[in-house]
Amino acid sequence: LDIPFVSPSAPHIISAPLPHLDQALFGSFATILNPLLHSALIPVLFVVLLHHTKFFKAVAIGVAVGMAAHLAVDTLFSLADVSFIPGTFLLDKAWLLLNAAVCFVMAVLTGKSS
Repeated sequence: LDIPFVSPSAPHIISAPLPHLDQALFGSFATILNPLLHSALIPVLFVVLLHHTKFFKAVAIGVAVGMAAHLAVDTLFSLADVSFIPGTFLLDKAWLLLNAAVCFVMAVLTGKSS
C-alpha cells in the first residue's frame, strides 16, 4: 500500500499503545521498555491536566485504567527488560507491578472524586 505523503511507519505510530510510542517512533527493540513510558507518569499527567471537566476526567480515567491493564499484562506475561532498572528480572517486574497499582488506584480515586 503506497499512500503519498504518509510515512511507511505512520500506521504503526497511530496504532501503537502509549507505552510503546518510543518503539514506534524510534524503532527501538521490543524487549527493552522505557521506564518513563512504562510508568504511571502518563496517567498522572492526564489526570492532573484533564480533571476539570466531566468528559476529560472520563478520558483521564480511561487512560489510567488502560495503562494499569497494560502494565499488569507486561508484568505477568512479558520477558522484556525495563531499561535503567538495575539488578534482576524481579526488580523490572516490581517496577511494572507497582506502577500498574498506582494507575489503578489513581483511576479509582479520580472516579470517586466526581
